[in-house]
Amino acid sequence: MGDSYTFGWLLAEKETYIHHLQNYIDRELGKATFQLLNGGAGGWGTADYLAFIEEFGEQINPEAIVVFLNTDDIGRSIKQAIYKLEDATLLELSVRQGIQNNTSIKKFMNSFPFYQWLLEHSHLLQFFRHLAIQSQANTHHRNIGSIPIAASPDLQTNQADAVNLGQALFHRLKQWCDKHEVRLFILTTGWHFRNAQEKQEKNIGPTKAFMRKAEEIFLKEDIPFYDMTFEVLLTINGRLEDFVIPNDGHPNEKGSKLIANKAWLWLKPRLAEMLQTGHSREN
Repeated sequence: MGDSYTFGWLLAEKETYIHHLQNYIDRELGKATFQLLNGGAGGWGTADYLAFIEEFGEQINPEAIVVFLNTDDIGRSIKQAIYKLEDATLLELSVRQGIQNNTSIKKFMNSFPFYQWLLEHSHLLQFFRHLAIQSQANTHHRNIGSIPIAASPDLQTNQADAVNLGQALFHRLKQWCDKHEVRLFILTTGWHFRNAQEKQEKNIGPTKAFMRKAEEIFLKEDIPFYDMTFEVLLTINGRLEDFVIPNDGHPNEKGSKLIANKAWLWLKPRLAEMLQTGHSREN
């Protein structure tokens, strides 16, 4: 799960880091072990992929969920306002009702920029479209769309609330995974060095505020977590222009391969452990 970095914005499918990771799995763990589905979508934050999992996770029935946490995931979650933090101590969230039915979802998708191109490249969007067409009237009470709703001014300015919201979202995702016996892994994209440009403490963004507490939060939630930012920075070595798309900023082919390489070093032993302990559905 992730945003446009995970989706592979402006890259051929074979150049996305999800495709590279699938190649590593096939070569080093075996072709009959894990099949990755690209759950990336442009503009998504933590709230969006949590909402998708809560809505469609049972139908997808994954063995594991891998989240690539990017530089604005918490900020986007505030802006989208899909979930409202009701109790920071208990990490309780309430859901704001969004898209009312699958017909509305289909209209929403059809109006999405570059929809046909996205449909050809995103496994998640293909699955989403199939469900929208095949299931017509069973989501009135629990649909959770991505229609933006104005964020609370308090959340926009209060770093503590942003951190609490982020923790509550991942807490809820972990609860879903535990209930459905699904492994959860959280990585960063490695691009969080860009948040270092926020110099003034009072003006730091929600995701940077969350990242300062991320290791502590994920340890408390018992969620395996890896921030590859330091290793990515070492490899880039001051030559960021070699790793991003010109005049865009998203990772290019070289940047995508870099993310895949760093992610695989961390993911491989965890996926291998799933195979060894029987926590996968390999037949």
